[in-house]
Amino acid sequence: SAAGVLFGHGRSTGLVKTLAASARAWTGANGGAGAAKSFHTTPPCEAGLRLRGTVVSDKAQKSVVVAVERIYKHPVVKKYVKDRSKFMAHDELDQFKVGDEIWIEEHRPISRRKRFMATDYVDPSKQAQHPPPNPAVI
Repeated sequence: SAAGVLFGHGRSTGLVKTLAASARAWTGANGGAGAAKSFHTTPPCEAGLRLRGTVVSDKAQKSVVVAVERIYKHPVVKKYVKDRSKFMAHDELDQFKVGDEIWIEEHRPISRRKRFMATDYVDPSKQAQHPPPNPAVI
């Protein structure tokens, strides 16, 4: 019976072997102890969201808060409304300061509130004026 197979009584069918194989595939070949990749070595998702915003806070270490504004037409009033959302983004080199216009890209969860990665300045000339600091010096 099926109950006998699941609890180890009687003859074993292919179901137990299938369950064991799927458990091995789930945990990995070496028992689930695979090498985890660091978040800054993993490239951002190619199909992810890319937003343009202004840095409103850079007080946290390796993090910036970015305000993203969008303008949409109100469905009832039929007027254009300006809406602002704030996102916390990861800034590995602490290069972005308050007031900078930057791009942020969607990323896998980095912490409880961080789901974005600050990538670069909107204005390319700003990048040349403020090169990122040398991480070996810090």
